[in-house]
Amino acid sequence: MLNKNFRIEALLDKYSTLWGGDERFDLLKLQLLTLYAEIKLCRCLHQPPLECLDKIMNGMRQGEATTPNLRFLQLITATCDGKSASFSNSIHSQDETAARESAQLKLLRGGLDFCSNFPQQSNIASLLPLVMSTMARIVSLGPKVISEKQIAVIFPTLSRFNSIKQKLNGLENGRYLILSFLLVNHKSCISHFVPLILSSINHFTVSAVFFGKQTNKMGKSDLKLAMQCAEYVSRILQIIASNHSSCFKRCVPYLISRHLHQVTTVTLLPSVKNLLDVGIYHLLSITDEFSISMLKASLPMGDKEVFRKLHCDFVKYFKYMGHV
Repeated sequence: MLNKNFRIEALLDKYSTLWGGDERFDLLKLQLLTLYAEIKLCRCLHQPPLECLDKIMNGMRQGEATTPNLRFLQLITATCDGKSASFSNSIHSQDETAARESAQLKLLRGGLDFCSNFPQQSNIASLLPLVMSTMARIVSLGPKVISEKQIAVIFPTLSRFNSIKQKLNGLENGRYLILSFLLVNHKSCISHFVPLILSSINHFTVSAVFFGKQTNKMGKSDLKLAMQCAEYVSRILQIIASNHSSCFKRCVPYLISRHLHQVTTVTLLPSVKNLLDVGIYHLLSITDEFSISMLKASLPMGDKEVFRKLHCDFVKYFKYMGHV
């Protein structure tokens, strides 16, 4: 911990005369000043000034899309305990500590609304991954902080971001984090959002198939994105099979048939196809015999053979060992 009377700026100025003109010193100075600012910020986050919270909130209401505001909002989520009863009830209290918690609560809810209504202009497209990760951190705080009504606003935002053609680093990761935190921390309202969750799963599958097909023009970035999306599909379907089988049981035949149609229309890389198949194995673990028989009878001929092989591998290997 830094001493209260320690002034890093003075120390840097003292040695700047010795290293003047050296670019390495300028870089070191920038890194140390950034670290010092982060330490001071982390200190005050335990008792953030109300004026600071109000200023950030007013800026978001006016549509100020700045990286420091979003970073500060992410740091606020790290200091909040969404499961504590005192935090959820502090909005009606007159105590000084409760007033600060109330301001934090309003800031988090206002921040989620701000991120949900984030525009898509090209000049701020680089902020989209940070916006998505901020939304994910706020969603992870649970239902005592974020209501079901606000959760419903997130999915139209994800649909709007689907139309973005740019391959931005972190955009798909933010989308996955939002879905996984929603499935883990908002279990009571999942049944109301099943179609919207299925749409997001389909987006990941389409992206994995589009970037994971075998072509001569495939680059390393395309392969990385395809593997990432396929892994996200597998993880989300595993969460659904483990915690929400009753909500999604009727949708399993639809998910399996759509998966088979997508993977049989193009030639996928084996690594991408194997990850997508793992997701289907998780779905088969919650599928009843009637649905399996229906799929075997109603699927087209090419899809039917692929499904028979998948089901055989599931019964023989995955059902008992967890892998094929």
